[in-house]
Amino acid sequence: MRPQAAAAEPHRRTLPVEPDDPLHTYFLWHASCESPPRWTVELPGARAFGEGVVITATNEVLSDVSVDYRAGSGRHRLCGRGRLPRPRRLQGGLAVAAVAEGSNYFHWLFEAVPRLALLADAAPMPVLVQSDRAFQQEWLALLGVQPQQVVSVTKHGHWLPDTLHVPAQNPPYQGVHPDTCELLRDVARRTGVALGTKRGDGRKLFVTRGGARHRRLIGEADLEEALARRGFETVDPGLMTARQQIGLFSDATHVVAPHGAALSNLVFCPRGIRVVELFAPGYVNPCFWTVVEALDGHYAALVGEGELPPAGPPRSIREDITIATKSVLAALERIDA
Repeated sequence: MRPQAAAAEPHRRTLPVEPDDPLHTYFLWHASCESPPRWTVELPGARAFGEGVVITATNEVLSDVSVDYRAGSGRHRLCGRGRLPRPRRLQGGLAVAAVAEGSNYFHWLFEAVPRLALLADAAPMPVLVQSDRAFQQEWLALLGVQPQQVVSVTKHGHWLPDTLHVPAQNPPYQGVHPDTCELLRDVARRTGVALGTKRGDGRKLFVTRGGARHRRLIGEADLEEALARRGFETVDPGLMTARQQIGLFSDATHVVAPHGAALSNLVFCPRGIRVVELFAPGYVNPCFWTVVEALDGHYAALVGEGELPPAGPPRSIREDITIATKSVLAALERIDA
C-alpha cells in the first residue's frame, strides 16, 4: 500500500490579464492545482523497466508512478507488449527517479529532481535515473547522488532488486505547483545563488531557441533588434551549464521567449518577474505561466498567426511561431504598466 497524503486545499491561480484578446482555454484548465504528493514506498519483489515504469510482484503497472505521455488517457503502452526481456537481479534496494521524457530539461527539472529530493534522507543506494546529459549530471551532483550510485536508463533495461524504493511522482498535468517551485529554489540555493530578491538593475533577457529545427520564431532577427533597443540581451541557455542558467535567470527582471524547455529556468527568477511567452496556435502550453504565477510575477501569453485547433490537448508541438514585433512590444508595455 502507498501512503495516503492528507487532503489539501487546491491552489487557486491568478489568471493572466489579456485585455486585447480572450484568454486561451488551456489557461482556464490550469486555474487550480492540488498539492504534490510527498511520499516514498518500498515494494519487495517489484521491478523497474525502461524510463522507470514500476511493475509490482503481481505484474501490475503502477500508473501513478509510471507516466506515459504518449498513451493519452488510456493504459500504459507497456500493457500491450508481449514478453519483456528477462530482468537483471540486483541485491539490496533500487530507487526509481527516472521519468518519462526525462531527456527534456522541463520534465527532468520538475519531475525527476523532486523525486530525487524525496530520496535525500534515505540510505545511499543505487538510483535508476537518466544521466547521459550534462545538465542531468550537474543536478545529480548538486543533489549529492554519487556517480557509482547511478543506474543509467536504457530503452529495454529491466531491473529486479530485492526491494524497489519508489518516490511519488507529480506529472505537471495541472501545471507546476508553488511547493514544487520552492523545492527547486531551495535546491538551487545550494549553488550559492541568492534567489527571491527583485533588483531594479537586473537583466532583461530575450531567450532564443538557437539552432532548433522546430518551433522556430519567424522574424526573430527583427524582434531581437527591437528588444535590444529596449535593453534586452539575447541568450541561448542551451549553450550554458545548469549552474550558469540558474545564475542568469536569478538576475532577470524581464524575459521574452518562444515556448521551450529553456523557460524551465523561470523558476529561479526573482519574485515579481515579468514574462512574455510566445506560442504557435497549435501548441499553447500554460506550464510556464504556472511557474510565473507561483512567483507572483506578471505574465502575458501571445498566440501567433494561424488557425486555432479544435478543443483538446495541444498536439502541434513542432509548429513554427509567427508574431508581429509590435504585438510583443505592446505586451511588454502591458505587464510593465
